[in-house]
Amino acid sequence: MRTNALAFADHGTPDVLDPTTTDVAGPGPGPGQVRTRVHATGVNPLDLKLRNGAMAALMPLDLPYIPGL
Repeated sequence: MRTNALAFADHGTPDVLDPTTTDVAGPGPGPGQVRTRVHATGVNPLDLKLRNGAMAALMPLDLPYIPGL
């Protein structure tokens, strides 16, 4: 199963986030697990710092990067 993901290819403001171009393999449930639909998520402050490049020296990213810690 394929799904879209929010990703960024460059550091910057929220404008660098692109929900339409990143196509990733969707997660599949393992034995004894179920798959659920997500209706809402939260944003970790570290994700904001990774996106704007404030953590680039400490945590270099392979871009494009799909945030979510």
